[in-house]
Amino acid sequence: MSVDLTIYKTGNNVDTANRASINIKNNNEKTQKTGFDGVIVSGMEVDTKKLDKNTYTSLIKQADDVKSQIMQSASDAKANLKALFNRLSGADAVKIDEDGFNLNDATPDDCVNIIERIKIELAAHCDTYTGDMSGIDVSKIEKVVGSAGMAQQVAANMQDTGLPLTDDNISDMAESLSGMENGSLSEDTKNYLVKNNMQPTIKNIQIAQAASKGFGDKMQTLSRQELEQLMPQIKEIIGKAKLEVNDNNINNAITFISQDIPVTEQNLVYKNQLDMINLDYDETSLKIAQGMADGSKAEEVSLIKDYDSAVVIADAIDIVKNADYDAVARATDMYGDNVSIKSIEEAMAQYNIGNKSVAQEQGVVQNKPEYEDNYKKLLEIQILLTPQAGMHIYNNGIDILSVSIDTLHENLLAYDQEKAMEQIAIQLADDIDSQVPTDTGAAALSNVLADVNGTDNKTADFISMYQLSLATRRAIRNISYAPDEVIGAVYKENMQSQAVINIAGFSEMGSSLRERFRQAGNSYEAVGTKVRKDLGDSLKNAVEASSESILSQLGMENTKANSDAVRILSYNNIDITKNNIEQIKQIKESLNTLIEQMNPETVLNMIKDNINPLTSDIESVNDYLINKNKDSDNTDKFSRFLYKLDKTGGISEEERRQFIGIYKMINIYTKDAGNAIGALVKQGADITMENLCRAYDSRKQYGMDNSVGDDTDIAMAGQVRYYLNLFDNTASSVTPLTLKEVNSEKSINTRTVENFCESVQDAYDAAAEAEYMDAYMEVVRAVSAADDEVLHQLEQAEQPVTINNIEAMQELVSGSAYGRIFGADRNKAEKIIDSMSDEKSLREAIESLDDEKSESIPQSAEADINSYDFVRQAALKNNIIDLVKNLNRQRDYRIPVLSDDKIGVMKLTMISDGSESGRISIRCDNESCGEVSIELKVTDDTFDVFGVCTGENNDFAGLLQNAAEKIKEEFNFEKTNVYANSNDKVTDITYEKSESQPSSKLYRIAKSFISDLM
Repeated sequence: MSVDLTIYKTGNNVDTANRASINIKNNNEKTQKTGFDGVIVSGMEVDTKKLDKNTYTSLIKQADDVKSQIMQSASDAKANLKALFNRLSGADAVKIDEDGFNLNDATPDDCVNIIERIKIELAAHCDTYTGDMSGIDVSKIEKVVGSAGMAQQVAANMQDTGLPLTDDNISDMAESLSGMENGSLSEDTKNYLVKNNMQPTIKNIQIAQAASKGFGDKMQTLSRQELEQLMPQIKEIIGKAKLEVNDNNINNAITFISQDIPVTEQNLVYKNQLDMINLDYDETSLKIAQGMADGSKAEEVSLIKDYDSAVVIADAIDIVKNADYDAVARATDMYGDNVSIKSIEEAMAQYNIGNKSVAQEQGVVQNKPEYEDNYKKLLEIQILLTPQAGMHIYNNGIDILSVSIDTLHENLLAYDQEKAMEQIAIQLADDIDSQVPTDTGAAALSNVLADVNGTDNKTADFISMYQLSLATRRAIRNISYAPDEVIGAVYKENMQSQAVINIAGFSEMGSSLRERFRQAGNSYEAVGTKVRKDLGDSLKNAVEASSESILSQLGMENTKANSDAVRILSYNNIDITKNNIEQIKQIKESLNTLIEQMNPETVLNMIKDNINPLTSDIESVNDYLINKNKDSDNTDKFSRFLYKLDKTGGISEEERRQFIGIYKMINIYTKDAGNAIGALVKQGADITMENLCRAYDSRKQYGMDNSVGDDTDIAMAGQVRYYLNLFDNTASSVTPLTLKEVNSEKSINTRTVENFCESVQDAYDAAAEAEYMDAYMEVVRAVSAADDEVLHQLEQAEQPVTINNIEAMQELVSGSAYGRIFGADRNKAEKIIDSMSDEKSLREAIESLDDEKSESIPQSAEADINSYDFVRQAALKNNIIDLVKNLNRQRDYRIPVLSDDKIGVMKLTMISDGSESGRISIRCDNESCGEVSIELKVTDDTFDVFGVCTGENNDFAGLLQNAAEKIKEEFNFEKTNVYANSNDKVTDITYEKSESQPSSKLYRIAKSFISDLM
């Protein structure tokens, strides 16, 4: 039985050089798509009898044109990703860690949101991190600006904006400044910019300077009579532009007329802005750095644009946070229906300098409907105006400070609802194992609901979920800003009525107590107060001397927590006993956990799990949060801890083991730590770090897994919960630096757990941590500069572009993934190959790769397995397995390939075209043929093979022919055609997603063909 064979050699053809495709375009329907996720989708509906060399070559060319677009998109994406990580400084990375985000799993969108939020927080605190510049090479800048001093000033400007001093950023800054001439712009240059509507970027200024030479010579001269006729109109337009009617603006208008430039309000204002530009290295570099930090390319930074969005949003958040009922009432009387954040600020300023509030002037609180309505909106704005929401509103052209609070509230609420609907849709998609929607807001939710039977009327239920979520967030905010004395008030009420202590009750009483303190003019410590060392705060300084003697009499340590409890009990006239102090501490630490962790996503998850956050007792809510966090993957954070540990000098090997153990206990194995605390409480032992570590190590060593269960004493459960909350609120501060400082001041072993946690929080210094993370970010940037093909395949497979996924996909693309997973064990690889006979077996085989996962966080404290390199390599192996499994669920299989000396990787995809028909795509490396890309087309009676390789075509054609002959014999095809081609490069084929399941016949053909091919 014969097989028709056609061989083409196009690798050296000028017209087809570097063309890399075997994609056959469907002539009857549009099946190819372009863009970053655009890939060639093969239709292959061609008449093989008419397929000659010219046709085949033209098809390759058509496919290659699209491939060029794809790879250009991938290249652009890489540039954008690289630019994004160039915006992330070590200080930003520290903030990301503090907030519980995993930098290695953050998508570009996540990073943008995080960067924007950090900028706003820093603007709110007037806080910038300036690192050590002694090792920074600014010679490129010095060559441009002419002096080392000015180069250092330019570098300082970059750091002041939060822009990391990376080589790329320094080069971009130097290149921009190199095209600049010091001094003001010429009139011709400015008028050229106005006429051509060009933003004054350094690049555009250069263009304008070159093109505008002699521009003024082309002016038309106006007669005195013409000027007199035009003058009233000129002055009117200047006035409408809100500019001063002076000689300068009049002359600008006359010049515009003479040079055929439209005299508009916009152009006159723009010319005034250009008049203010002074091309000075210091001032200009600061503006360029601001633009770069905001996400613009250096050459595209406008020298007149205000890159102050962070400042505007920070101001708005601060005003809203401090506004009260009186301010809203006064602003309402002053501005009626046009009350804005700015007008509220003005009202606050008036009575803060001695003017009485509306209520004070009238002698009674006037609860007018308009006051109540505006105040209610303000309270919701306090919750809704997050940094991310503020940036969204600002970028949509809304003046946050000046727009009415009605409009601001409406826009913020719409944005918040949209994000909530997206989150609900994602959660629902996860629950029903559906595809996560790519739409936004209600559309995303509708998309998922459409796949669920009996859910036509569910939307109303999800709206109710959102409303409960918003009410919960409002209550949490009320608690956060309430005087912490409210803890005693609620505790006292509970003792008297045995009522459930819940968030709703705390919120109501907290708001009332806050208003009492405000009216009395008393300062207070809020429940959610955070210690900021960079602003001069200190836990040690905060301990009240008055509580020391009381605590001493009770035999209790003079910690901040104990001191606060004494103060709270005293304010509420509750007996100061050891038990009451412990109860107050437990409630306060639980509230701190709620405030930190009750974000919108968590609240929605809780509601979805049938827990009402408002009315459930706070212990149940708190336990939910503790259990939610215990299963999270902390590998990346642990690896960063080890990275910093390796970089921290003056730590002995014994201290290293101790610090690693403490980190794991507080950040990872918190359940075991809780059980160890329970054991100490049962024994009546002191809760010291030495006793806790000993109990913890014993339980880990001997596998003791009994936990605090239903038979546990309530008081003991409360104590365990207190320490778990304490760990949770201390975890982000446990770093090699803080442990070293705390241990050098006083041995960690001799400290109580409470004292240790307070000392660690007090020692934590974000600026010092940032210096370590500056170096770590260089590692991250190196990963983000991956090959275009890696990013292309991630986007093509619709996988998140994260650092972890980039590293994992690099291993798949390079063919080393299965070697890393299986080592030299070829038997395990063969099991996957043997399972290719049907979809179910193949999917199960790939899912079973979980059995190969490494323990990326070693239980032992031995140094050799607790090194940064060991943990990162183990984590990489696990990330590869997770990525292979995710691809597997999309029928995008990565199959092991056995050669003489290694285990490689093959990319296999297929699609059904009918009951037994379909197409199969194969991409792999072959020892004799180089890179190989093959498509198999199967119909009821024909089997066609299309192949491209980078090696010798004759060898390749022979392989394809032999494999095709065996397939023809085995599956009784009437006709088989083989088309072989060689080229300098090849690409893989992917298909439109389809719900149709490929037949087992396609899987058997793929298995048989691959077996013969390899």
